[in-house]
Amino acid sequence: MFRHAAICLLILSPVSLFTTQAAPPAVPTSHLAVDVVALKSGKSLRGAVVESRPDGTLLVAVSSDWLKSHDPKWWEQVSKDNTDRETQAWDQLQERLIAWKDAAQAEPRLHFFLTQQQQELDARRKAEDPAPAEFLWIEVPRADLSRTVIAAPERRRVAALAWYAGIANVEQRGFQTLKRDLTTLDFPADAAAPDLSVRLPAWEQSAEEWAARQALVEFSLTEPLEFQGMGTTLTRTGEGAQIDWNTLLTGLLEDQTQSLLNELAGPGSPLAPPQTEQNSSAVREATRLKRRGFRVTRMATLREGEVQVESEFFARVSEPTRWVSVWKGQRVANDLEPRVELEAKIAADPQVQQILQVLQAVGGNSDSVITRAIRHGAAVMDAQAEVDGEFLAFRDRYLQRLDRPRLFVMP
Repeated sequence: MFRHAAICLLILSPVSLFTTQAAPPAVPTSHLAVDVVALKSGKSLRGAVVESRPDGTLLVAVSSDWLKSHDPKWWEQVSKDNTDRETQAWDQLQERLIAWKDAAQAEPRLHFFLTQQQQELDARRKAEDPAPAEFLWIEVPRADLSRTVIAAPERRRVAALAWYAGIANVEQRGFQTLKRDLTTLDFPADAAAPDLSVRLPAWEQSAEEWAARQALVEFSLTEPLEFQGMGTTLTRTGEGAQIDWNTLLTGLLEDQTQSLLNELAGPGSPLAPPQTEQNSSAVREATRLKRRGFRVTRMATLREGEVQVESEFFARVSEPTRWVSVWKGQRVANDLEPRVELEAKIAADPQVQQILQVLQAVGGNSDSVITRAIRHGAAVMDAQAEVDGEFLAFRDRYLQRLDRPRLFVMP
């Protein structure tokens, strides 16, 4: 599936130092930074393949300026199609907002948000001179495809930065040339791909995409449903979106305690942490509460010195209970690295103190185990904070407008 950062950028005025340059000499496809979709008709598209559907259809984003200079008649046709599709998308959204608002009366924050979205949609629909889209959508049926060349992620990132910077002829320039141009503009070599999605027209949303968007909005504006776990154990957190660190860190230290007890008991010890179902328990709880979405965060020890935090957001996209993951984040942290402030916070927690007392009572090299356990917990907190930040960025991106950007749902 192709659905990545090449078309994802921010709506800031581009800085262009290259717009007056002539088109460069032809560059081999293998040297380009963009995706190339060759058609059986002999035409080709250069841009970003955003989605590959189950039926083989590709959804491609292309620069309006490139298409206009490359094939004016095709550009005229595609521009009209995009304008018509955006109008249809807005009609669809208006009907959905009316129905959703009626059902959201009991949730003041959600109801206020939907009212604002309605007002902003009305303003867009009434605008006399809307700004032309900088990028256009083109659907390419499988029957029309001849060959598709998808650029490597690093090349797509550079192409996105080049579009964002206003560099001309991104579709015809070689990857290394674009990198050099970006350096001239003082763009960091490792800069993340900007979000260009707001430069594309709105597009009609499938029932599944709309359901996933509703799940994310309701999770953000009403009481969120979250679960945490280690291994196969999953527990619902308390009210609110904040992570229940007491439960989480106690679990981490209990795991360290169990390891020590197993060592002391020797081989064949019956001592083992309890095992429960994984996401099925969260799905049952979400279904019981009639929620549209929930988030699951898991912690794991990869190897000595490394801990992993993985988080996913799930949405119910069809009845009765088809749940899909629409976002996933993962971070790894070194638990051998000291984190003085976090370690002090963990050690002072009353529940953690109880675990420390157990470790000290067991004896052995308890000081070493305690230090390792606390550093393990601090590493998890560090990784958790990074994952949370990633999720909030994802969430905020979809709370700006309900007609875009696209929220892709796995079939």
